[in-house]
Amino acid sequence: STTMQYETFIGYFVANDLAVGARFSYNRSMFNLGSVSLDINEDLNFAVENFYSIQHMYTGSVFLRNYVALGKSKRFGIFNEVRLSVGGGQSKQITGENNEDITGSFQDILQMELGLIPGVIGFLTDNVAVEASVNVLGFEYKKSSQVRDQIYEGSFESSGVNFKVDLFSINIGISFYF
Repeated sequence: STTMQYETFIGYFVANDLAVGARFSYNRSMFNLGSVSLDINEDLNFAVENFYSIQHMYTGSVFLRNYVALGKSKRFGIFNEVRLSVGGGQSKQITGENNEDITGSFQDILQMELGLIPGVIGFLTDNVAVEASVNVLGFEYKKSSQVRDQIYEGSFESSGVNFKVDLFSINIGISFYF
């Protein structure tokens, strides 16, 4: 299983400690499983042969970020970011052992999110800072259109509100200020 994520952003200060900007991200995940078998009893068993999954997503966002300095030195601070994101991507899953038993699905994905992202920032120099943030609150909408075995078509939509701190979504990065 491998996951790669690349993200870049640019912002402009419209007032003291208030920035607006845009960000772009690319996320790719891949999972490959050879063979798994689970036998609970003679009537209940489960097996997966040669499962492969890959997904990639492109996301564009606009944000509004407010900074608050901690102390008089202005070397450390906290920020709060409100972000509106729209993204799209594709996914495919394949399972099977040989050409006769192969089955798979292909998805087109559309995703939108409105989120609240707090974080901390520490300036190493006047122009270079290290920052960490975590997704705390967000509303997400996702629509997927799927084709299975190049015959069956379907789609589904999901939406939800997230009110929890996701420790697996901690973002750490370096920012350059000009």
